[in-house]
Amino acid sequence: KNNEYIFRVRAVNKYGVGVAIESQPVIARNYFTIPLPPGQPEAVGTGKDFIIIQWLKPESDGGSEISTYLVDKREKKSVRWTRVNRDFTVYDTRLKVTGLLEGSEYQFRVSAVNAAGNSEPSDSSHYIFCKEPTYTPAAPSAPRVVDTTKHSISLAWTKPMYDGGIDIIGYVLEMKEEGTEQWYRPHTTATLRNPEHTLTDLQTGKKYYFRVAAVNINGLSEYSESSAAIEPVERIEIPDLELADD
Repeated sequence: KNNEYIFRVRAVNKYGVGVAIESQPVIARNYFTIPLPPGQPEAVGTGKDFIIIQWLKPESDGGSEISTYLVDKREKKSVRWTRVNRDFTVYDTRLKVTGLLEGSEYQFRVSAVNAAGNSEPSDSSHYIFCKEPTYTPAAPSAPRVVDTTKHSISLAWTKPMYDGGIDIIGYVLEMKEEGTEQWYRPHTTATLRNPEHTLTDLQTGKKYYFRVAAVNINGLSEYSESSAAIEPVERIEIPDLELADD
């Protein structure tokens, strides 16, 4: 293998041997080469102690079938790459990497292997957090009336039963007038921090509906059920009277 050879041929008949014809120099080697690098690994799932990654096959296998992939990992605080599959073969372009530390960040790279050898490593993945997955929260309760005046309505609601596995960072309130279909946000900030809000500058004699959604870093929950129609009216409280003893 890898040696250079020249071949020659002579024709023979009953009168003798003809003049030899020589070939061009030929190097004895495989007709295939190492593969191109695979695609950059990406995370498709995480858990308390594992990360699932996947990657694209090389654009060229070098003319020889890919026999395995070599997967390396590196923790963010380390400069050293370590082999993930020292003692098993990876045929698929997806791998669940286990035995990781919860809360740590990891980077991955992949090489393809064929009969000619190992490809160059792929581009390194972005750093990936090893943690339990989180989701958007459940919906809060429907807004309820706390107080009203002729031009204002004060509302409150109960936080969701399920926060999606991560803290609620705020709420989005929507309202619409009775007889209309268009919901809109009455607050100027992106979210409301607390599960309560007072709406002002409302019109006496009109009724309003309200609904609310919870927000975490993964996004917005479903909206709650709508409140009943609420009218801004001045509340009349009957005073407590104390009668003097005769």
